[in-house]
Amino acid sequence: MTTLDCFLCGILPQAATTLPWHDRVLMSRKGIGYAVPALGALAPGHVLVVPEGHWTSTSTIFDGAHDFSVFATQVLRRVEVMFGPTTVFEHGTCSEDIRRSACVTHAHLQMIPGIFSLATLADTSPRCSLRSLAEFIGSGREPRGYVMYQEPGNAVQFMPDPQISQIVRRHIAAALGRPFEWDYLAYPNGKFITQTIEAFCHARNTDK
Repeated sequence: MTTLDCFLCGILPQAATTLPWHDRVLMSRKGIGYAVPALGALAPGHVLVVPEGHWTSTSTIFDGAHDFSVFATQVLRRVEVMFGPTTVFEHGTCSEDIRRSACVTHAHLQMIPGIFSLATLADTSPRCSLRSLAEFIGSGREPRGYVMYQEPGNAVQFMPDPQISQIVRRHIAAALGRPFEWDYLAYPNGKFITQTIEAFCHARNTDK
């Protein structure tokens, strides 16, 4: 299940040499998903983990949710080995006709090394928790959109979408002392992407 006008659906079918350099696949599992560097990376090691099928959010995956959660965990472990404790978050999308935090309607987890006190995001919104990503992926939670995050060593937290564009990226950018860099199109941060690609390439070579 893919959508022709979705750029995330279009990454895997392309030959690696035809992709923009920042969209080169770092890890993949056929029929399940893939990981790419995050355009607008807020730190080295910032990656997107994307299901191969066109789901609007990881919560809505109902076919292959377990396999995707296993793959996402593998990517997370790889990032942690290379860059240290890592936060996972998602701006979970919903329908096209309402304002939402996400700007892409293809599900993707964001993984970024660091701890950013994301609990403050829920100061004005009710929050729920689950023990693991595996419990959340495919669970059907918050069908009208959500923000989900898991900081190292903590439970998965999620809340209804506050409808503020890229709210988690805004928070992390501010925590890093670079508040304007939440906008990934305005601040692609190629140096961090390069560091991420080099680290994954080195890890692949070491595995051989």
